[in-house]
Order: sequence, then structure tokens, then C-alpha cells
Amino acid sequence: MRDRVVTSLVLGFGLLAVLFIAPAGIGLAAFAIMVLVGAWEWAALAGARSTGMRLLYVVMVAGLMAACFWTGRGEIVAWLPWLALAAWLVCFVFILRYPVELPRLLSGIVGLVVLPAGWWFLSRILADPDLGPAWVLTLFLLVACADIGAFFAGRQFGRRPLAPAVSPKKTWEGVAGGLLAAALGGLAASLVFQRPPLAMMGIGLTVAAISVVGDLTISMFKRTAGLKDSGTLLPGHGGVLDRTDSLLAAVPLFFVAVGAMSGA
Repeated sequence: MRDRVVTSLVLGFGLLAVLFIAPAGIGLAAFAIMVLVGAWEWAALAGARSTGMRLLYVVMVAGLMAACFWTGRGEIVAWLPWLALAAWLVCFVFILRYPVELPRLLSGIVGLVVLPAGWWFLSRILADPDLGPAWVLTLFLLVACADIGAFFAGRQFGRRPLAPAVSPKKTWEGVAGGLLAAALGGLAASLVFQRPPLAMMGIGLTVAAISVVGDLTISMFKRTAGLKDSGTLLPGHGGVLDRTDSLLAAVPLFFVAVGAMSGA
């Protein structure tokens, strides 16, 4: 627990420094590194055995990130969120069917969609003058609210398993607690940003709901691979994907929702 708390504090202060102190380019690079480390872990969970295959996967993700960056805002914004959502929905279908395993090739393709998309939308929110670092922080906080609310509600009231074959400790009561906490987080954000409370609460609920899919997807991959954690980089937490699975699932829809609300 001590390692978990210390790591969380270091990551929290690091995030604040990247968002509000460092130049915007540092933030883009930091999020890119986060996603590429996640790609290294995803490759292993998707069945890549050798170092060379994992490096090749990381290079492919990096190439797609560069393609998103150089393509610009244009048409990519119109269809990329829905492509990412479709990829997560494919994973959700297999979560419902588990222990029917998501084919390794398909899980690799899903990663090639959701990892570059996650970085792309984080970078767009960070760089957009109508959104910016405060909205990136809001996304992180909403995901954290959902995670914390689910943990405490599940621990106190959890009775009915959510997906016992994938993650035995998660319960429907935990999901309800996460939804409530994220909705309250959205309400708080509406006061800070002077946005409609119902709209922000809806965004909080959306973030919490889709974050569950991201969390369960990585849990499914880990269970298929026979691993407890996606990696060992973060003491007390595991790997990068163990901390960012919910975020990667939530960011495309968050981008669409806050962009529409802000006219960005």
C-alpha cells in the first residue's frame, strides 16, 4: 500500500507539472511516452513473445500516432472517435463471452486503434485553446472518481459480481458507486467551468461507464496471458496499462462531448 500511495503521489505531481508548468510540447511528448510504454505491454498481452515483435508493435503504434499528428484536425476527427469506440465494443462483446478468448491477432489490431487514438485525443484536448490543460486534468479526475467510487462502494456493498470470469472482485454495486462518484465529479466540474450541470454530469457518467470496459478489457487480456499485472514499471500499481486502461477507453468520447459543449 505504501508503494501504491507513493507512486500515486509522484504520478499526480508529475501530471500537474506536465499540464501546468512544462511547455505544451513536453505534455505531448510525455503522453506519447506513456502510450508507447502501454504499447509495449499491450503487445505482450496480445501474444507477442519476442522482444523484436514487441518493438515492432511499438514502432507501428508510433507510426500511427505520427500519421494522426501530421494528418491534422480535418476528417480524422469525424471518424476516429467512433472507430475507437467500435474497437472497445468488440472487446466488450468478448468480455461478455469470456472465457471465449479474443483472438490474439484481433487484440493486436484493437491496440493499433485505441492506443494512437488515445494519444491523439489527449493531445488535441491539451493543445485546443478552448479546452487545454484544465480539461485534460478534468478527464483524469473523472476517471479517478469512477475508480475510487467503484472501489469503496464495491468494498462496502458489493454482492453481485459484474464479470466474474474476467475480474471476480468487480461488482455491480461497485459500478454504481463509480457512476455516482463520476456524476458528482462532473457536477463539481460544471461549477468550475461554468457549464450546464446536467451536461457535465452526463459526461461524468459516460466516462465512468466506458472506463469499466477499458478496465475489464485489460483484465481479460491479463487473465488470458496468465498475468497479474500488465507490467512492473509502477510500484504498487503494476504496468502503465493497469493505470491507463480506463483513461484510454474514456478519452475519445470525452473529447467529442466537451468539444461539442464548448464549440471547440
